[in-house]
Amino acid sequence: AIAMMPTTNMIRPETIEPSDFANSMPDSSADCATAWPANCATDVPTAIINPTLLSIEDVATLYAIYQDELENSEAGDHFGQALAAADFDRDGYTDLAIGLPDEDIGSAIDAGAVLLFRGSAYGLQAWQKLTAFDILGQFPQTRDHFGAALVAYDLDRPNPSSSPPDLETPDLAVGVPGRNAGAGAVFVYRGQRRMDMIGHRVLTQANTGFTDENADGFGSSLAAGRITGLLADTLVVGAPMERI
Repeated sequence: AIAMMPTTNMIRPETIEPSDFANSMPDSSADCATAWPANCATDVPTAIINPTLLSIEDVATLYAIYQDELENSEAGDHFGQALAAADFDRDGYTDLAIGLPDEDIGSAIDAGAVLLFRGSAYGLQAWQKLTAFDILGQFPQTRDHFGAALVAYDLDRPNPSSSPPDLETPDLAVGVPGRNAGAGAVFVYRGQRRMDMIGHRVLTQANTGFTDENADGFGSSLAAGRITGLLADTLVVGAPMERI
């Protein structure tokens, strides 16, 4: 158990559903990821992985992930503001994407980034750092807040009737609500079998049939699921400041 004293600067923990981040036998136990985007004392964030339904390998284990493995920890980065878990490289282990939406990228203040940790038989391992640079023609902007929201979903229609079933690698949608004077955007990354994730496209209100307006916050929240009757997932994007 972890006991924490309430403080005035504590941010509500972000938790995702149980996943299998570490096991010698994939999918034989579940782990739970919980993040505190700002800790009690210094506001240098930390993401903590709490094993549940423990396997032999996991007994008495507590993973503490700091962004130092892929990027320097800095006060106010809010590492752990958003989490998403999926087997992005289809190696049999669940991977973890962690948002740090107030990371400075060069001279772009609070541009944001996403750090990926790959699941393995030995636990989560530092893998990739995602930024706006990953998509052709894009670059970080001040107060983008890239990584403020994350969701893993299946962009393509799988074919479960094939033998073996044709299950596409999961994709990752990254909310960037501060993009373009707060109009907002969503950056989509494609998973690849046994390979790194790659930038795919940028979604905005303008290229999805609506109108970009300053301060809409498109991408502030994300959800995905099979809500239209199709096999492929539907991506749902929140724009909380949209004028109706």
